[in-house]
Amino acid sequence: EPKDPARTTRSRNWLALYGVSSAIYRVVVLLVIIRFVAGQLFALGLVLALVAAVILFSAPLAQLVKYLANASEIARPRRRAVLITGSAFAMVALFVLAIPVPDRVRIDGVVDARRAADVFAGADGFVDWIEADATPVEAGQALLSQSNDETRAVLLQVGARLEATRTGRLASLDDTATASIMAQRERVLERQYEQTQGELDRLTTVAPFHGLWVSPVGDRALGAYVTRGEKLGQIVDPADLRIRAVVTQTSAASLTVEALERPVDIRPALRPGQQLRGAVVSISEAGRRELPSSALGLNAGGSLETDPTDERGTASKEPVFEIIIDPESSEGLFVGQRVQVRLVRDPKPLGVQLLRAVRQEFQQRFGAPQ
Repeated sequence: EPKDPARTTRSRNWLALYGVSSAIYRVVVLLVIIRFVAGQLFALGLVLALVAAVILFSAPLAQLVKYLANASEIARPRRRAVLITGSAFAMVALFVLAIPVPDRVRIDGVVDARRAADVFAGADGFVDWIEADATPVEAGQALLSQSNDETRAVLLQVGARLEATRTGRLASLDDTATASIMAQRERVLERQYEQTQGELDRLTTVAPFHGLWVSPVGDRALGAYVTRGEKLGQIVDPADLRIRAVVTQTSAASLTVEALERPVDIRPALRPGQQLRGAVVSISEAGRRELPSSALGLNAGGSLETDPTDERGTASKEPVFEIIIDPESSEGLFVGQRVQVRLVRDPKPLGVQLLRAVRQEFQQRFGAPQ
């Protein structure tokens, strides 16, 4: 029969701590292995889960009951040992199954400007100069300069024809019919000249309002030929920011109206020590597979799986709901920054939270109904 190796109070405490810690470690490692195997081979994962339940719970519980019933070293205080052990199990069960504790969910979001305007190339041409990314600009300030030799040559040609037509009209004032024809031709050429001049003017793109110039292409656009209507960047108002967060379909089902009305915590992903407060403004009524930013995908450091065939990295594998959040302060936030948002749900016992997490994981991975 095994003997207690502890001879002092200190060794007993260390052994108790080791027993609890090693048990938790074994459970975590086995759960990770089962989760991975079940994702590849569901049947094998289910078998492993059953074996784990026997090894980690049934067998130790049977050994404990056997020890309490037959161990000679607790023959005298056996009743007290059974009472203490039963009370401990009852207290743990009460805490896990009956006592509500805070229930929180963490989701990813990205900082976005409430006032923003996409900037497009106004004409076809080669990029000679483009403003640097993240530069504050004023309304009407140049953002991009292009050149198009073909359009400039057309302008010179039309200008020469216009000048010749105007000279001919003045020379034929005595001939009313000829002067009328020349005047009509002059008006056509003037309109053509104005249109061509407008195309040259549109080779310079300006900021529509005061804000911050955000251009993902940057210097890579220099020397490139861009066509009219091609998006080159955005002008955003850095003083009016919001958070566009997304929550998966399974997590959204557990968010009540009361949970969305509570204040939320916001932490920048790269500065977790900084915490801001915010309020939920709205949540989308239907799920969609388009992420607000590629920064929320796994490839960019986010937590959401994206479609590997999507070059932009914004197509989510599962439907998501978008939540708009107003931060109380924009200090330390900038457009495009990834943040973590913590929502507080109604308090529930740990057992209920664990059961819900298992069911959601099962549904997410294997498409089973909750």
